[in-house]
Amino acid sequence: MLREDIDYLIDYNMGRIKIINGGVLSAGVPINVQFENNALFGQQVRNYMGTRLDYFVNDKLNLGGTVVRMSERPYYQKVNYGDDPIKNTVVGLDGNYISEWRGLTRLLDRLPNFQTSRPAGINFTGEVARLFPGHSKLVNAPGSKQGQVMIDDFEGTRSGYDLKFPSTAWSLASTPRDATNAAGAILFPKRN
Repeated sequence: MLREDIDYLIDYNMGRIKIINGGVLSAGVPINVQFENNALFGQQVRNYMGTRLDYFVNDKLNLGGTVVRMSERPYYQKVNYGDDPIKNTVVGLDGNYISEWRGLTRLLDRLPNFQTSRPAGINFTGEVARLFPGHSKLVNAPGSKQGQVMIDDFEGTRSGYDLKFPSTAWSLASTPRDATNAAGAILFPKRN
């Protein structure tokens, strides 16, 4: 079994392995490389919890509250843009007041051509809610309180262009203007 940084090096950005132990290469033994299957890459475990609380103060007034939390936990710390795991909490409060108001009944009875048949009532209802957004602790950048999401790491990509047989889509480009080498000499002098 080979050991990383002693027998081989891994370039995680390019997805390449380089054998640095010459004895392994000269032994003539086939090298078998195994790696994790990332078929579930980007999948997340979702959790949704909530509760509703009601408090009846009296027959006229009741208060209520709701707390809902949705969190996602990725299998891996490396997540794609748009698939970043959330950890949101919503808190809501509400109240309801219902009462008969005899003063309003008397006021309505004083209107011309209007007579109430039952007592008038008043009903106040109010709700307020707030969202507290967040993200999973698993995607925190080192030394930061913000999450880290990968835009694209080009892992496992390949170029489909064969430079030996250019297609008709290739065309000549212009030469760089005033390009110099390390010594300061002009690489592409102007032709007269």
